[in-house]
Amino acid sequence: MTEESKVPGMGHNNPPLEDWIFQHEHATSEAVFAVLVNRLKREKSEEIASLSKTAKDLAANLKRIPDVLDDDSAPKAYDLIAAIGAHEERVEELREAVVSIAKSTLSDLTQACKPIDDGIAKLDKKLRPLIIDRLVAKIDRHDSERIQGEPLMTTISEQGRLGSKASVSVKWKNEIVDPDLVPEKYRSSIPDQSKIDEAVEAGTSVPGVERRRDPALRISK
Repeated sequence: MTEESKVPGMGHNNPPLEDWIFQHEHATSEAVFAVLVNRLKREKSEEIASLSKTAKDLAANLKRIPDVLDDDSAPKAYDLIAAIGAHEERVEELREAVVSIAKSTLSDLTQACKPIDDGIAKLDKKLRPLIIDRLVAKIDRHDSERIQGEPLMTTISEQGRLGSKASVSVKWKNEIVDPDLVPEKYRSSIPDQSKIDEAVEAGTSVPGVERRRDPALRISK
C-alpha cells in the first residue's frame, strides 16, 4: 500500500483508498487482484493485439523461407531477421510493463511472509545431522555386535515422545578417494578438448576429430 492511499481527503470526510475499496461486501483480496489483472489487460489490450498480429505476420514467413538463400532471397532474410529482433524488443518492453506491478506486489508479499519461517532453516540444518549421527551410530553398534551370519542393518527408526518417527536408511556407495590408485581397467579416458584444440590449430590431424564451422550471427539495424 502506498502512503497516498492512507491519506484521507480534505476535512477527513473521505476514507483512505484501502477502506474505500474494501467497503464493498464482496471486495476480498482475491477479487481485487482479479479486477486489477483485468484492468491491466484492458489497458494494454491494443498493444497486445498489435504485437500479436505482428508476430502472426512474421511467423507466416516460415513456409516461404527457401532451403538456400540466393542473391534475391538473402536481402529479404536480412530484413526479416532484423524485423524479428525489433519485434522481440517491443515484446519485452510490453511484457515488462504488464508484469512489473505483479513483480513488485509479489516481492512485497514475499517479504511480508519472510518471518513465518525465520530461523527454521538454521534449526533444521543443526538438528538433522545430529539425528542422522545418532541413528547411524546405533546401526554401527548393532552391526559390530551382530552374530555371525546375521545381515547388516540397513534401516533404523526411533519414536518421538509426541508420536513422530525418525528413520534412517543406509546405502553403501563407492567413493574414489585416490584416482591414481584405481587400476587402469576401471578407468575411462575422456578426450581433453583444450589439448585437441591446440593440436588442430597447430596443424595436427587428430583421429576421431572433425573440424566444423561454428558461425555466430549478429544483426545490426
